[in-house]
Amino acid sequence: MKAAVFYGPNDTRVEELDKPKLSQKGIIVKVEACGICGSDLHFYRLGGKRMRPGTVMGHEFSGNVAEVGDEVKDIRVGDRVSGISLQPCFA
Repeated sequence: MKAAVFYGPNDTRVEELDKPKLSQKGIIVKVEACGICGSDLHFYRLGGKRMRPGTVMGHEFSGNVAEVGDEVKDIRVGDRVSGISLQPCFA
C-alpha cells in the first residue's frame, strides 16, 4: 500500500508499505481519498515530540471496506466508510 511517511520537518515521503494484518475485531479499508488537516501541516513543517520518524500521516480518510475481521458484526466488505483519528496512538 502507498502511504505518506513522516521522517522529519519538511521530509515526508510517499512509500510502498506492507499491507496491515487483519485482526479479529478490525477492518481493512482501501483508501480512496485522504485529507490534509492543520495538524498534518504543522507536523510536516515543524515536526514535534509526538511525531516520530516513520509515522504514517493522513488520519482523515474515506474509502471502501476491503476485509472484515471474524468478530465484526455491522460492517461488510464493500461498505463505504470514512474515518478520523481523534486520539492517535503514535505506536
